[in-house]
Amino acid sequence: MVHGLPSLEHVDQVYNACLIGKHRRTPFPEQARWRAAGILDLVHGDLCGPTSPMTPSSNKFFLLLIDDLSRYMWLVLLPSKDHVASAINNF
Repeated sequence: MVHGLPSLEHVDQVYNACLIGKHRRTPFPEQARWRAAGILDLVHGDLCGPTSPMTPSSNKFFLLLIDDLSRYMWLVLLPSKDHVASAINNF
């Protein structure tokens, strides 16, 4: 159907990138399907940074806390990583 297209020489060759792109994800284990029954029973946290540019108050990091049941999120701005423990205790 296409004129002038060269024929392929390695038709049976399989490339790793193609295999990875077509690879299906394995299902999550059963214990990971547990959901919180009440508010604040399970809180997920993520520390991100350093961000560029800094905030006007010179904060480079932020701590994101997510309630598993309600999906409510809290964001705590931090000037450095050593303030994480006190931010979690305050939460």
